[in-house]
Amino acid sequence: MKMYLHDPYTTNFDAQIVTTIDNGITLDKTYFHPEGGGQPADRGYIDGISVADVQESEEGIVHYLPENTFHEGQPVRCEIDKNFRLYCMKSHTGAHIIFGAARKLLKNVRYAGFGIGKTSTRIDFGTGQKIDDNVLLEMEYLSNRVVLENRKILSYFSDEVEKRRLKDMVYAKEMPSGRIRVVEIADWDIAACSGTHFKSTQEIGLIKIIGKMKLQKGVTRIEFKIGDHALEECIDEKRILQDTAVLLKTSKREVTQKINNFFEDLKVKEKQIEELRENLTQKELEKLQETSIMMGEYNLYIGKISSKNPKELGLSSKRMVEKKDKSIVVLVADLNKTLMLAASCTDDVKIKLNEILRDVLREFGGGGGGSPTFFQAGGIATSYDILKKRIEEIILRNM
Repeated sequence: MKMYLHDPYTTNFDAQIVTTIDNGITLDKTYFHPEGGGQPADRGYIDGISVADVQESEEGIVHYLPENTFHEGQPVRCEIDKNFRLYCMKSHTGAHIIFGAARKLLKNVRYAGFGIGKTSTRIDFGTGQKIDDNVLLEMEYLSNRVVLENRKILSYFSDEVEKRRLKDMVYAKEMPSGRIRVVEIADWDIAACSGTHFKSTQEIGLIKIIGKMKLQKGVTRIEFKIGDHALEECIDEKRILQDTAVLLKTSKREVTQKINNFFEDLKVKEKQIEELRENLTQKELEKLQETSIMMGEYNLYIGKISSKNPKELGLSSKRMVEKKDKSIVVLVADLNKTLMLAASCTDDVKIKLNEILRDVLREFGGGGGGSPTFFQAGGIATSYDILKKRIEEIILRNM
């Protein structure tokens, strides 16, 4: 007999062994909850022997033991791990409360999964709506309001739920047929459920939603903590907030504004740095205009500039060859411990840049591409001086 459905608070009881199945036994009555419906199996002892697992099968509720020395008809003393049972009750009831809150905040939400972990619990929502941080905050607030209101929780069996309730009933993939067990939180949530629950919401304690993740299209997983685990999470968050306030030399309430101010200042500084970099690059380009190297009949302008922007590098090389004759421009810049380059030439240069600079990439690595008059590449693993010397050699060789 599944006594845990009628009295989830009992954790010590006497029973009699009905059958023995390998390392498992069935009892004439049991308060041990088997694994199922997202709730893990109860832990505990039978006559001092640790219960390894509890599963429901055709034989009934089977209690698996490391070794089975029992015999049919033997009376036994059973003890359930009370702390773990209460944790599962809090987590399972908390999931019902959170789902009730979700149905207040989201349209057409459906149950898509549930599971109790060691310190946190997850519940999966099927919904097309986006669940953002503001929705999570409101969900957490409503859930804790229900806890504080100490609403009654009823668990009962029903062969046929009234039609007015049927439309609000939460169930897994399809409504169970025949006699079903109903768990109802007064004016909040009603579900078909075989788990262990309290008699009132206040018994579960604090609820703390700690995160969410998108499982697939239309399904979002919410993770939450309950009771002592939720309290520890709240204290950790408060400690982080306090430490942040100290670092920012402000009050906890002004942390957000202070951080926003820092970001605004950072944007201004980044803009100023970018303007300085652009000015520096322009001066470097102007200086490079005066330092051409004669390579046979061509003028080679090759130099290293401060730009970190590949697009800017490419445009600068193209601008430098404007209004020039028989000229090649190669601009080089540092980028993440490697070099990038952009090269352009005038139409009267017979050398094809895409052909000669691919030789450079084969030698020093990197990737890029272009046309006979423009080539751009990055990830070149060598020094500027070596690269400059090699490009000059290749150009001379191809004249």
